[in-house]
Amino acid sequence: MNTEWLQIDASGGVPKYEQIVNGVTKAIRSKALRKGAEIPSITRVSDEHDLARETVAKAYRRLRRRGIIHSIPSKGYYVASESIEHTVRVFLLLNAFNLDNRVLYEAFHQRLGEQAQVDLFFHHYNIDEFKRLVHDNLGKYEMYVIKPFDHRSIPKVLKEVERENLLILDRRDYLDERFTYVGQDFNGAVFDCLESEVGRFLRYSEINVVCPASMQHPVATLNAIKRFCRRHKIRYRLCKGVSDLKTKSGVVYFSFFDEDLAELLEKCETAGLRIGRDVGIVAYNDTPLKKYIAGGLTVISTDFQRMGKTAADFVLDRTVKEQVIPTSLIIRKSL
Repeated sequence: MNTEWLQIDASGGVPKYEQIVNGVTKAIRSKALRKGAEIPSITRVSDEHDLARETVAKAYRRLRRRGIIHSIPSKGYYVASESIEHTVRVFLLLNAFNLDNRVLYEAFHQRLGEQAQVDLFFHHYNIDEFKRLVHDNLGKYEMYVIKPFDHRSIPKVLKEVERENLLILDRRDYLDERFTYVGQDFNGAVFDCLESEVGRFLRYSEINVVCPASMQHPVATLNAIKRFCRRHKIRYRLCKGVSDLKTKSGVVYFSFFDEDLAELLEKCETAGLRIGRDVGIVAYNDTPLKKYIAGGLTVISTDFQRMGKTAADFVLDRTVKEQVIPTSLIIRKSL
């Protein structure tokens, strides 16, 4: 049982455990290894190639999760399948089932195609559910793509996932820069969006932000809007809900949730206020319907389709380390 098919380049940029994975799959593809063939033990590969045992063990774990090799207790490791082009198993954990995540998921899934099997889960901003889903699925997947939320326990939970197999989506409250990340800028980018159309906002005397107490949206966005108002001497008001809000002329209303948006539109109609003239409305996160509601709703939104595609690229080739998806202000008739 020779190991001539395994070449390790110590000076290369590819992690050594990935070189082992690539070496095994290449040997299977070239027929140097056949189904049922025994492959060298962790100790032998470690000794012959001067590698840490954990490096080899990590490679073998990845090969096992992909179903390429299997182990027989007290005997060794064997080739389980000559079909090496089959799917990578992906654990995708999102915050809730909404239109933003639907756009993200469809782009993610379409980009992966048949190269990955994606199992989708939701934590609904519940820390106990978040912990359970992560803990119960450790070691079962080759890739973990997780959209966390604002909770101090999150970093501790995520430390249990092998970092090189983990991608953080959208936001990273309490997380350091060592986590691979694809997300959006909730502060500076939002402020820049408002500045880009400052003339439109100056036509109004006040900005009201509808922000329920239970809202999980990052506080950074509220700070960006408040900073913009302070800079341009526009009155700023934070509203905990639409029910007690009295709509009036000369105000721009920011809405983060579709439920609040629907109630706000109804209130404006009842009060006889013309949207885009008497009052302005800005929604957060674009969806296909917002282009047509009330003649077109102005939105501040990141590109969730692009976020999904970028996340899929990480799953396929691990080239992404950190990428912030641009945020845009899309002007429509409501402002």
